[in-house]
Amino acid sequence: MKNSYWLGQGIWDSPCRHESAGRTEPPDPGSIPGPATGENNKQNRPHCGRFCYTIVVKNCIIIHGGPLTDTPIEPHNLHTLYWHPWTKQKLEKGGISTVVPPMPNPWNPIYEEWKEEFEKLPVTEGSVLIGHSRGVAFLLRWLSETKKSAHQLILVAPNLQTESLDRELQKFYDFEIDLAISERVTDIVVFTSENDDVENMESAKLLVSTLNCRLVNLPTHGHFITEEMGGNEFPELVAEVVN
Repeated sequence: MKNSYWLGQGIWDSPCRHESAGRTEPPDPGSIPGPATGENNKQNRPHCGRFCYTIVVKNCIIIHGGPLTDTPIEPHNLHTLYWHPWTKQKLEKGGISTVVPPMPNPWNPIYEEWKEEFEKLPVTEGSVLIGHSRGVAFLLRWLSETKKSAHQLILVAPNLQTESLDRELQKFYDFEIDLAISERVTDIVVFTSENDDVENMESAKLLVSTLNCRLVNLPTHGHFITEEMGGNEFPELVAEVVN
């Protein structure tokens, strides 16, 4: 993903991204401020024959998954576990404001409660959204229902189903993925591992086939938790955001 630091305004740049994302028409470049001057900056990019621009990365939001235990602990610390703090530190060192919000009641999540908490945060065309496990399901549902746009969507160890008989938990996963997400998000990446649970690997394959995602397979990372990754560093993810 092409990355430029946020200047508070739009910036025109190449390469063209809207074609690779499946978009048929880019946003009207005349309606977006040019860098520094704030004046409209229409610059034709001959590589695609149309006016193109790159949205700069403004912020990043990481949504954690569910717990590994059945015993609720409040307040929980899921947002402080695994690779989340390390990734936040690395991205902020690179100039990208990053938050990892603690989502409410992760043992028995209610979508509407997660939505209310999530929407306290700014999501724009310059946002990077990262979900882990159950957090993937939430982000896909939110993007499907709100029709919002984002710059990049990174889905780690996607968990799109539950074997639980709890009807409330089943409701969290009860939604249809909007295939037009790929038209509203410039770049979608799925991280998976060959030694994750079968249903999670199936979820990754589903996303690749339906949303035209890029798939990154790290064979020995399991469900991308500390014990299975062998640590909390996740340089492959950071590279997707900053490169």
